This record gives sequence, C-alpha cells and structure tokens, in this order.
Amino acid sequence: MTDLGDAAQSIVELAFAAAIDESLWPRVVAQVAAHIGSIGTFLGVADTQSVNPRYFQLARTSAIVVEEYGSEMRFRDPQMAIVQRLKLGSLYCDADHVDLSNPVTAEYMRWQHDRTGWYGHTTIAATLSENMRSGLSFHFAHGENRKAVEAKAILAPIAPSIAQALQLGFRHSSELTNEYWRALSEQLNGRAACLLDEAGRVIRANRTAGRLLDDGQLVQLRRGRLSCARQAESERLTAIIDGATRTLLPQPGAMLLGRFTGERMLVRVSPVVRSRRAMVLEEPAALLTIQRLAGNSGTFDHLWREVFGLTEQEARVADLLRHGRSAADIGLALSISPATVRTHTKI
Repeated sequence: MTDLGDAAQSIVELAFAAAIDESLWPRVVAQVAAHIGSIGTFLGVADTQSVNPRYFQLARTSAIVVEEYGSEMRFRDPQMAIVQRLKLGSLYCDADHVDLSNPVTAEYMRWQHDRTGWYGHTTIAATLSENMRSGLSFHFAHGENRKAVEAKAILAPIAPSIAQALQLGFRHSSELTNEYWRALSEQLNGRAACLLDEAGRVIRANRTAGRLLDDGQLVQLRRGRLSCARQAESERLTAIIDGATRTLLPQPGAMLLGRFTGERMLVRVSPVVRSRRAMVLEEPAALLTIQRLAGNSGTFDHLWREVFGLTEQEARVADLLRHGRSAADIGLALSISPATVRTHTKI
C-alpha cells in the first residue's frame, strides 16, 4: 500500500471526467486500487427513505454473485443502514460501523467473504440529493481490516473531491433527463404522456396524464406502475410496457382501452433508445402516450397503420379481425381470398 503522491491530482481529475462519462469509472477504480491494494469495488446509489439500492455495480466478481446481492443480500448489507444517516462524513470503513454481534450483519459478512473473497472495506460516500446517497467502496480480503483503516487515511485528501464528482454526475444526468422530458412535452400535442423507467414505473407524467390518472376510470397508478380497472386490460397493458422496457430487444406496443366502456383510448408505448448511465436513477426506458379516440364505433384501420406501420389493406384486415370476423368473411368483404387474408395476418 502506497501514498497517492502525484497520482492524487490525476485521480481527482479523472473522477470528475467519469462523473460525466461513466465509462471512465473503471480507470478511476483501477488507479485507486493499485495504491491501496483493493481486490474488489462496489458503486451504488441508495434511496434513504427505503434504504434500498436503486442502482449498483460490483467489479471483479461473477454475474451470479451480482444476482444474489441484488435479489437478497442487499437487504442485509450493513452499509445500507449507514447511508441513511451519513453521520460519519464522506469517508468510512468497517471499524466505523460494522457490528458483527448483529446476526444479520454477521451473516452478510460471511456471505460476502464466501462468495467474493471480500471482507473489509473503505467507502467514499456522497450526498446526491435530499433522498439519494451514493457510495464508492474498495474491498479487501479477510484478515486485512488494517488495510481498510490505512486506506481510509490515504484516501482522506481526495475523498471530498471524489464525492463531489459523484454528485456532479448525478446532477448532470438528472438534468439531461429533465431536458429530454421538456423537449418531448412540446411535441405531444396535448396527449397524455408518461416516461417509464426500466421497471415500468412512471418517472414523469404531464398534466394531461395526471388528470387522467386522478380520474381513474380507465387507468390508475398503483405502486408507481400503471394498471387498469379491468384485469384483462391491466394484464395487456403490463405486457406491452414490459415488452418496451424489460426485454433485450425492446419493441413498441399499442392497445385500445375502454373496450367495455363508452370512451376509448389508444395507448402507445415506445422504447427510448439509450445507454445505461450509472448515476441516472430515473432514466427513461420508454414513452407511453394515451390518446382519446373520437366516437365509440366505426373502424380504426388508420390507427393500425400509424401504430404498426401496416399497409392500407393489412390495416383493414386487422380491424376486421378485431371485430371477430373470420378469414372467409374478411375475404368476401375485401374481395380477396381467405389465403391472402391469412398471409396478411402473418406479418
């Protein structure tokens, strides 16, 4: 373990650059780890109200371990309790807060050692906003608690600057999301619209959408996600939202709401093309719009063309299928063969 020396300025400058371009964070981590002997790192963002990591990444470990942490062990991580207070300032290590007499903490530390080889840690913490905290942790092997204490002393001169870099990255990325939403709102022409995150939760909603949700006749907001009064419609809405936000190849989707009521609305969900940014807690994954349809009857073939890019003939077939017509009936109505009808349904 060596003093940072002349590398301190380089690390701080690189950390500020990484706050904007997160692809640089591995270089920051590598430089620091080389001086303090760290064998693994953790970068996370937590919500102080739920003491729950909103985003995290673990370096130098397996995907299985990352999955185990995300699904279960994060709730036992003793660092999740300290982020709620941050009374220890912007730099701390195991000696400052880990209580091995607590059975939950002891279980977590055993899991961490068994699954990653990590045990002790030194963490640079940052306050990102009123409710959000971030931590960059450098971990050590079992029996190397002394190294964690020494690392704390070595990192003390640059810890405030790295904490500021984390805060800068969070604010910059949040502002990018805000600008995206403001620009988008100007193009919606009065339609209700929501931005959804990767879990399908609503992270932004315009006033028209707010009024629609407050009314609650066709669509409501439950635990941050959109749902419908009728189960069948709610399941369909969930499916198209998940298809646009959670899949490796997200796809746009659309559905009609209000099939059993007097008012009908067209819901469209379009994926937002983006790259995952570590410090963005409310990164848009999809745009959902809701458009009221005039009239309660008639055809919607123009909507099929607009939403799915169908030809005029394909849209007519789709609309007749929506009304339950058979291939033979549709063929007679459009003066085409049933085989041609079936061909149109395969696109």
